Amino acid sequence: MKSATESGDSSVASRIELARKYRGLTQKTLAQHVGVSQPAIHKWEKGVTNAKRPLETIARICQVNVEWLESGQGLMIPLEGDQEGELASRLPEIAVQVGVLEKRVRKILQEFAEIRECLSRLHRELALPCLDRSATRGACLDPLAPPAPNAGRHSRATSPTIPE
Repeated sequence: MKSATESGDSSVASRIELARKYRGLTQKTLAQHVGVSQPAIHKWEKGVTNAKRPLETIARICQVNVEWLESGQGLMIPLEGDQEGELASRLPEIAVQVGVLEKRVRKILQEFAEIRECLSRLHRELALPCLDRSATRGACLDPLAPPAPNAGRHSRATSPTIPE
């Protein structure tokens, strides 16, 4: 069964699980701090039962905003002093930096795809074994890889026999 956070669910259940994991707690440890059983935590995280009553306690233990835990509104992590105002004033700058990074990542991915295509073409032209192991269910050999231990007699990794 997929967890609430793995399925992309933005429910209270997924936020409880996210908060617990953010804090590095197991379900059992959180249960001990809240004063409930581990199966109760499991049911809350799966959305089987409602965890309305102890949300403030969970928020305090996990050091997250109770408003975020209850509704998904606001920031997950509480900010101190005027950190929220400072963060808000820097959002345009942060957005620009994210955009620049996104363009760089796209360019790197494009270059990677071009390099991979060149390598594949080179391997085809030189009749070398493929680079993509999935194409031959793992049987494909990388010509630059070290020889496999206990390689069989038909392996490329075997050395020729030298007559005495």
